[in-house]
Amino acid sequence: MASDRKTLSVFVDESGSFDSSVSPSRFYVVSCVFHNQAIPIGEDITRLEHALAYIMHPGVCLHSGPLIRREEAFRNTDIQIRRKLFGCFVAFARRVPVWGRCFCIDKRYAGSSELMAKSLVEKMTKYFDDSCDTLSRFDKIKIYYDNGQPQVKSILKKCFSSFPVEFPSCVTPERYRLFQVADLACTVALLKEKLDLGLPLTKSESYFFHNAHDLKKDYIRPLSRLLS
Repeated sequence: MASDRKTLSVFVDESGSFDSSVSPSRFYVVSCVFHNQAIPIGEDITRLEHALAYIMHPGVCLHSGPLIRREEAFRNTDIQIRRKLFGCFVAFARRVPVWGRCFCIDKRYAGSSELMAKSLVEKMTKYFDDSCDTLSRFDKIKIYYDNGQPQVKSILKKCFSSFPVEFPSCVTPERYRLFQVADLACTVALLKEKLDLGLPLTKSESYFFHNAHDLKKDYIRPLSRLLS
């Protein structure tokens, strides 16, 4: 138990792809959600599970992009239920004692996958260097990443090279609610970036969130501590 009190968990997710032929999205986002393992979150998770059970979706794994677009596991789920599910996870993310940071790259200005990776390394390294006093308080940093993209794993190793880091194996979104919070942060950060640049929402985003004003008021502002 003593070692856990000096262990920091970092849950990492990404949105987009380094290969434009795979993902035509203009933006690439990496999210990091930090949790001091000395601070228990069991009651917060229990409260989330009760809320999900109440709307007849116990144990559901949040994948916010497909949830908004009515894809994959949510393709037959009614819009009202999808909004309630999203709301449950937003409430959980607001309540649970974590903090976060999202790093966004506009691929229009990156030029290539190499420049994208370089820009991400610069942004993330600067943030971790600026946070050195906080991160140095921990004896161990566990980075939970599902190895979805090898470039991200490489970037994480570079950015955390000055810290005592380990990468737990067999990480999947289904196993960790905080990984799902990182997924949520990615999606909301992407939406914020679009609104900040005056870009329109997609048809599915407009249908799900109603309008930009409600999106900012109900989701972006309440989750601001996970975004920057």
